[in-house]
Amino acid sequence: MGMRVLGVAVLVMGLAASSASAGFVKIDDFENYAADSAINGQGSWTGSGSANAATVRVDPDGSVNKVLEVQRQGYADRGAYNTLGANGIADGATGTVFFRMRRAGTASFSMGLTDTAINCDKDSQQGLLETRFSGSKVYSSGLTTSGTLGSDTWVRYWLYVDNNNDTFSLYQEGNDMAVQTLLHGFDPWMNDKGAVFAFQNGTAANSLDYFAASVGQWGNPDTMYLDDIYVDLAGLNLGDPLFVARPVAEPAGLGLLGLALLGVKRKRS
Repeated sequence: MGMRVLGVAVLVMGLAASSASAGFVKIDDFENYAADSAINGQGSWTGSGSANAATVRVDPDGSVNKVLEVQRQGYADRGAYNTLGANGIADGATGTVFFRMRRAGTASFSMGLTDTAINCDKDSQQGLLETRFSGSKVYSSGLTTSGTLGSDTWVRYWLYVDNNNDTFSLYQEGNDMAVQTLLHGFDPWMNDKGAVFAFQNGTAANSLDYFAASVGQWGNPDTMYLDDIYVDLAGLNLGDPLFVARPVAEPAGLGLLGLALLGVKRKRS
């Protein structure tokens, strides 16, 4: 009977995880686009630079999955942005953005939300919210975080945005964070500055209506990959929108045993 209880417990846990991620709305997973096609003009995406700067590719890990590749073309930041429409985070509201990213080599890039239709460019800082990934670290608002980036490996992020207080927090799972971890910021003297970051560009009372990503000029090669973008406008959601609940089948023998015991009980009553 203990195995039956364990099976039910695993099923309940799976359903709970599925429920926790239920609030997410998919923005894009790039599966509906042809491989090796420019993202510019597909769905709600606008790509910058040459035709190959932002391109749909087959997942570099060798699977049949499709992803967005952003690659530097010439001496300028390149990228793409997506219009969120009704899924933008309004002024005064909170929400969570989930995405997966992967970089090649030591690519430096920026990723986050913005109130203007422009790539999230770490030099011009047009975005109100921008999460930067540079060298081996994630950083924002001039603070290096506790999370580091690997090369050629997928990492999950949950970006919690408070568009009332103009702050955000970042959770990471992957690379040196084996489990989902709230990242803390550290100044150049390695003082812990907490886990709440300020928006990069002021406190304008604007809705964050665009998701954007760009690759910087520095790093070799300057290529990153993006996949599975989801938004939940209800607030903080640390569920995994990619989680698929799989019911745990009860062993047939235990099921028959349970029916037999039930029959015996009924006969005795």
